[in-house]
Amino acid sequence: MNTVKVLVAIALLAVIGAGAWYFYFDESNAPPPKKVAFTPRPAPPAPKPAAPQPPATVQPVAATPKPAAEAPKPAPEAQKPVVEAPKPAPVASAPKSRTKFTQRRFEDARHCLEKSTNTEVIKCAEAYL
Repeated sequence: MNTVKVLVAIALLAVIGAGAWYFYFDESNAPPPKKVAFTPRPAPPAPKPAAPQPPATVQPVAATPKPAAEAPKPAPEAQKPVVEAPKPAPVASAPKSRTKFTQRRFEDARHCLEKSTNTEVIKCAEAYL
């Protein structure tokens, strides 16, 4: 009996949703779209011709003296041997706990807050972890 009520409720929600969808997107009463008239843009004005420039004169290039002998290039260095990265240590099969459960862990470490610097406070409190 309960499943029938649930299925009827779901069907009713689906019908209501479909009706809302239909009426929300219904365009039967909408005015027709406006027709947009296309007006071509006027052509840009033609560029003005540039004033004629006098012809460039050709200057003779002076002969550059070539060096008598080039310096010998140094010999290529011998390739250095590739250094391999150290291999990682073998992984232990059982994961180790990061914290040690000691009797001191259950003691109060508030007295460490009276230290003068943060570093001293941290060092003092680490003993209680």
